[in-house]
This record gives sequence, C-alpha cells and structure tokens, in this order.
Amino acid sequence: MGNMLHIERSGGFANIRTHASVDMDALDPKVMAGLDEVLRAAAALKGVQEPGQPDRQSYKIQHGSEVMHLPESACTPTMLDVLDDLMEAGE
Repeated sequence: MGNMLHIERSGGFANIRTHASVDMDALDPKVMAGLDEVLRAAAALKGVQEPGQPDRQSYKIQHGSEVMHLPESACTPTMLDVLDDLMEAGE
C-alpha cells in the first residue's frame, strides 16, 4: 500500500463517524476521475469556514500531510457517489 487516502465521514441524523483508507494506486480510473473532482472541491474550500447544517454529513480527507474538509452541501451527486464508493471500498 503506497498512495493512501484517509476519509472520515461524520454528521447526519445520528452523527455517526465512519472511517476508510484506500490505496489510490489501486483505484479504477473512473473512480480516480471522480476522486479528482472531490479533491479539487475540497482544496478550493481550504480555509473557508462552512457553518454546520443539521442532518448533513461532512468529510475529512487526508492525503499525505494534507488535510481537507468538505461539507456535503458542497458536493454534487456524483461526488457523493464517489465518496460513498470509497467509504465502502476502504478498510
């Protein structure tokens, strides 16, 4: 395992935290393309303080030493599908 991505999802109705780690080098090219969109969106929001929203989820994404936060409200349906797939595929 080399190029690891760590994701933590929190919030939602029950405020349950879930974690996943995926090897980016092993991802399908289509998933990787969707992940690129997710990472660009998270990077664009770096340093922006988004207010929490009831019953919404947020994602903490760590790649190497870089940590980014992405609220569900900033995600397209495609981005949410990618994040769900990564959460399911992760260890």
